[in-house]
Amino acid sequence: MNFRVGTALLAVPLLLSLTATSEAGIAGKYTVIFFGGAAHTQNDTRCFKLTRTNTILDYTNSGTWVATDLPTWGGNWVIDHGTLRLYGTNNNAAEASDQYARISGTTITGQGFDDWIVSDVPVSAYNHGVFTMAKGCTAAAAQAAAARPHHGLATKD
Repeated sequence: MNFRVGTALLAVPLLLSLTATSEAGIAGKYTVIFFGGAAHTQNDTRCFKLTRTNTILDYTNSGTWVATDLPTWGGNWVIDHGTLRLYGTNNNAAEASDQYARISGTTITGQGFDDWIVSDVPVSAYNHGVFTMAKGCTAAAAQAAAARPHHGLATKD
């Protein structure tokens, strides 16, 4: 076997392993800051606790989450091809939410969220926008999350 080809073939599992390790390390607490509406105005800050269970459908990187400071809000999360997806309910399942973020190494870049009133026919969104996440639920983590780019907050949709 050609040395370069053999080395490249050996490197592929290592790269996959590093990605899986980064994604596998997603469990823990995070400060999550939401920027909603057309102007993406900061409108909420929460502490999310992600617990890895590997029990959501057939996703090996999956689990449950809860807003520790609003324990009626929680649900499931999965990592799907480098995208963290969180789905949940709040207010006795009268409201539903979804969030998604890109994962690159150990960095989570929040992208979008939607909040829904599920009793409306048709179901209607009452808030949408972007969010940021930072590891930990401390004042320092909140500062780090607030300092992250918010994808053009000053622009209208």
